[in-house]
Amino acid sequence: MKETKFYVDYCFEAGENESLSGRYQFGIKLSDGEYEELYNVWCSGNCELNSWVTEWDGHDALYCKINDAAVMALRQHLEQVDDITKDPLDTYWELSAETQKAF
Repeated sequence: MKETKFYVDYCFEAGENESLSGRYQFGIKLSDGEYEELYNVWCSGNCELNSWVTEWDGHDALYCKINDAAVMALRQHLEQVDDITKDPLDTYWELSAETQKAF
């Protein structure tokens, strides 16, 4: 199992080549196979991995695992910090710099 970290936020106003601020973060444990799959998706996306431009065809289970964790983590962060309860919650996430360095 490998710990993989991501940035998550509910408000994305940056352009296509921008990144999230990193103010909210979450981590999930991936099996060695899932971690390898994540690495392959990252490599095929020119070393970029996120929920808005990365191509996830054929990797639906991995995408759903990350996205479900992102939504849950963001809701928890917002309830604790901003007291925002918005439905539906537009959740954007991307691979953290820390995990990119590990690749």
